[in-house]
Amino acid sequence: MTSSCLRPVDYSVFQKLRMTIGKAVKVEQNPSAIHVAYLIRLVLSQPLIEEHTRLYKKNVYTSSAQLCANHAIEDILEQNLLTVINFPRKQIGKSMSDCLTTGVQKETTDQIVKQSSTVFVRPSGPVELGSRVGILAEEEIFTSNPRDLNWGEFFSLDLRIGTLIEFQSLTQSSEIINKVFFSLDLGEMGIKRCVSLLKADTSPDVFLGKQVLVLTNLNEEAKRELFDASTDDVVLCTIAGHTVLEPAIPVENGFKLA
Repeated sequence: MTSSCLRPVDYSVFQKLRMTIGKAVKVEQNPSAIHVAYLIRLVLSQPLIEEHTRLYKKNVYTSSAQLCANHAIEDILEQNLLTVINFPRKQIGKSMSDCLTTGVQKETTDQIVKQSSTVFVRPSGPVELGSRVGILAEEEIFTSNPRDLNWGEFFSLDLRIGTLIEFQSLTQSSEIINKVFFSLDLGEMGIKRCVSLLKADTSPDVFLGKQVLVLTNLNEEAKRELFDASTDDVVLCTIAGHTVLEPAIPVENGFKLA
């Protein structure tokens, strides 16, 4: 049975994660990868590309992604993809991977099932490349990449897909931000209350029925301080408080980001 057994994390752990959006401008098979994968070239914000060109003499980020089971090359090309950029660069086969192109997958120890279930994640609407994916409706475009994230920090975050099934309540948090509570179906993890900060001009109704990415293990202190929310609540991930993250095709609720 799927359940979140990860320890609660502080907001600073999530905030260190430079999770952002890159556009796939070239996709091809990666013949040198141990597991079947695509080699994806990604464009991010102009400052990130300028920095990358200066440091590595390349005007795109390269990523090796195991997305072949559910996506043809044409499914990914020209798509905006959810990535994590601040890992150290990693050699994969003959290619240097500059970032992680994320996917959501069934939580299991069976590697074949994991690979066969993996689906890429994308923003639900137009966004600026290099935009921060956050939980506080912050508007930020990344301009540099410190490469300061380790895999232990990434895997301490429990990020999953669930379906928003009911709008519960809305209160004004500031002149431009509303705090919104939804009911969220997380599959085997059950129905949870989901807290989100949305721009005041964004109607919660537009997200009902959508599969969305949420953080399930933010600690109690952070949820109380940031959202006045309870221990069991999960937190919606957004871009600037108006765009959610969704799987490219429908998946089982509870699928985990990897």
